[in-house]
Amino acid sequence: MNLQHIPINPPRAGYHGEAVYAAHWIELMSKSASALHRLLFNFPWEPGQREATVAATFVCWLGTNMGQSFLNEGKRLSGHFFLGDSYLAAWACHNRRSRGVNSSWRSLEHMMNVGGRDACIPDLSAHDYEAVEHIAHWLGSQDGQAFIAGCQAEIERRRKLDQLAEYHRRGMSDLPIVRQLESELAAG
Repeated sequence: MNLQHIPINPPRAGYHGEAVYAAHWIELMSKSASALHRLLFNFPWEPGQREATVAATFVCWLGTNMGQSFLNEGKRLSGHFFLGDSYLAAWACHNRRSRGVNSSWRSLEHMMNVGGRDACIPDLSAHDYEAVEHIAHWLGSQDGQAFIAGCQAEIERRRKLDQLAEYHRRGMSDLPIVRQLESELAAG
């Protein structure tokens, strides 16, 4: 089966984090037809298109402010858990249903919502939640940490390019910060 690793909602225009995480995920998943199967190795069902979409949606979300908050919490908890378990624990806390927070929707329900603010809570399955839990746990592995680091480096590179372009657009290309940014990007 040829799975498509595309988030249910595409990365929003102008949000580098979402675009970077989504693109890096597609690249990682395209390295092997069994890439998702390897990440979901404890998943008791045969991963299909639904799990590929859910995983891609979750990974794209990592590029949002809330996703970055989750990643920071997983890293912070790493002193108290095995690294993979720290991200799983952070996800459990982040994804819990809470009255008064996000209209009592779980984070995954928001991610998988295609109907906008007026939609009903999407009907997600245990498979959906478990697929995300597997990816959250994988984020703490050596490969998961390398994936995060690669995404973060690309986001930072794009941020610097945007900053540099803005200085040039404003006619401020003679500032020392411009030379610094150019040298950092050249070394990069």
